[in-house]
Amino acid sequence: MLFLISWKMFDNTKLDCYRAFMGMTPKDDIADAGPNVTIIGRWHNVGNGSGVCIAETDDSAALMSWMVNWAGLCNIDLTPVTDDETTRVVLRSKLGKQVAETTAETTAETTSQTTE
Repeated sequence: MLFLISWKMFDNTKLDCYRAFMGMTPKDDIADAGPNVTIIGRWHNVGNGSGVCIAETDDSAALMSWMVNWAGLCNIDLTPVTDDETTRVVLRSKLGKQVAETTAETTAETTSQTTE
């Protein structure tokens, strides 16, 4: 599963958070996230101490464990997200029949109006 992780550092811990992060290597990033979480990408807004990350895992405990590593330095929000293909499959399975019915009704109404 994919997760959007967004964070905002506490004003009084911002410099501590920067120091901790700048001392890390890519190998440390992997160890920090743990073996069951894959970091897809991460983007930072250094000016206001916030950022976003996309991570992938099927292990919610592993994801929570990673978040605890940073919880003392920032507020963290987690949101499950899906890619385009997965979203389209879900929407088609849930709304496909409704869209087809609405389209058929609209076509029938338009045809009826033009023949009157």
